[in-house]
Amino acid sequence: MEKISNRKLLQTNFYAFYLYLFNFGKEKIITGWWEKEFCDNLQEAYYDYLEEKMPVYCFEAPVQHGKSTKLRYFLAWLIGRHRKKRFNFYSGDNSLRKETSKVLKQMLKSKEYNTIFGNVIGIKKNVKLTDNIDTMDLVGEGKVDFRILNGGSVGYPSHFSIIDDPYSKSSQASSRVQNENVMTNYRTGVISRRQNDTMIIITHSRWFEDDLIGYYRERQKNGSDKKVKIFNYPAIALENEKNRKEGEPLFSELRNIAFLNSQKKELKATEWSALYQQNPVPEAGDVFKIDWFMRYNNEPAREKCYLSIDTAFKAKKSNDPTAIGTWIQNNNNYYLVDVFCGRLEYPELKRKVKNLILVRNPDAVLIEDEASGQSLIQDLRKDSDIKVPIIAIKIPANFDKISRARTSTDLIEGGRVYLPIRASWLDRYECEVIGFPNAKHDDQVDMTTQYLNWVKTRIISNPSIRAL
Repeated sequence: MEKISNRKLLQTNFYAFYLYLFNFGKEKIITGWWEKEFCDNLQEAYYDYLEEKMPVYCFEAPVQHGKSTKLRYFLAWLIGRHRKKRFNFYSGDNSLRKETSKVLKQMLKSKEYNTIFGNVIGIKKNVKLTDNIDTMDLVGEGKVDFRILNGGSVGYPSHFSIIDDPYSKSSQASSRVQNENVMTNYRTGVISRRQNDTMIIITHSRWFEDDLIGYYRERQKNGSDKKVKIFNYPAIALENEKNRKEGEPLFSELRNIAFLNSQKKELKATEWSALYQQNPVPEAGDVFKIDWFMRYNNEPAREKCYLSIDTAFKAKKSNDPTAIGTWIQNNNNYYLVDVFCGRLEYPELKRKVKNLILVRNPDAVLIEDEASGQSLIQDLRKDSDIKVPIIAIKIPANFDKISRARTSTDLIEGGRVYLPIRASWLDRYECEVIGFPNAKHDDQVDMTTQYLNWVKTRIISNPSIRAL
């Protein structure tokens, strides 16, 4: 990659530009499918900009995966194409702002960049390029400003706004007051300065549900902002994806699975879930404590096995997921050995449950007797292939979710409920349990309390029962 083989390609294709400039002179190129997809999505935002769609693209991605590097190269590529425009780079961290200013100016001065785009820097007489970290003039009357998001844009217009991690530290992100300052300055300092031809890129690791990307997630969920696109990239896949399978790392060429697992061991479950898995946990609830649960290494011998299902029949991301838990009972203890949590249309849900029944051959299947579960109960009972009892769980009208959860806690606190030490589904499960009842979803909690309360009912009705 010492010579440019196609200058036009590098001017028009951001990923090609990034690969060339970032790896110039290096013996080995480090890249992967995620880098290409990330760069392609940035270019897609640029296409929307050209069509004056005023795009807002949000990227949820883990720490230590090169987000800032790619944003700097994207900014350099945009400058090469639009040196007459106004660019604002924002961060919540002053050191990141300074480093971006320094690296970008070095990049724009480089021989390799100038071979592609020519000189783009407009240097005033008797002023060194490095004298001012806050701003940079471009030839053609354009300008780049480097700002702390809390500082606003001081009235400057912006055609391109790049926001790289608006939070300087966890205390700022988790503080409701400081987060509101970020949101206020974003609305008044970024949104209010947009032009007709404008684009906003927001990239940060998630901190908590109401952070900047969380704001757009809520607007998107309510259908109030259709111009926004949000891309979610957990460090380890929670389910099978287009380019990787469940349990595989996002950018194995840079951060392999061994590294990620070591990070996971050092961090709290809530920190790992937010910063690496892009699944922020709400403020901890007061119902469950994660250290109440016992742990097991290997799946125990089966005395009894049950499926507990909390159903939902819609596959859209805005709908609640279905949660299916596989429980094994051994020596009057209760082991959660597998969890499925996902959004399925009804035909797919029915196939999923039937397959689990045929594979696990449970002693019974528990399904809440409500609108979303009644069809499943009826269809499973009619299916001639299914020989196990399908039990409809009726919930009294005055027995709400929180009451059901509190009723089940004595079994957990008493050391009779076990979770695995490791499992692909464990992070998501633990975070939902910790956050209950403040989490946005509680399907896995409902699945758990449904089973445990059913167990308690059986024990109360027949105290002599040891193996249900």
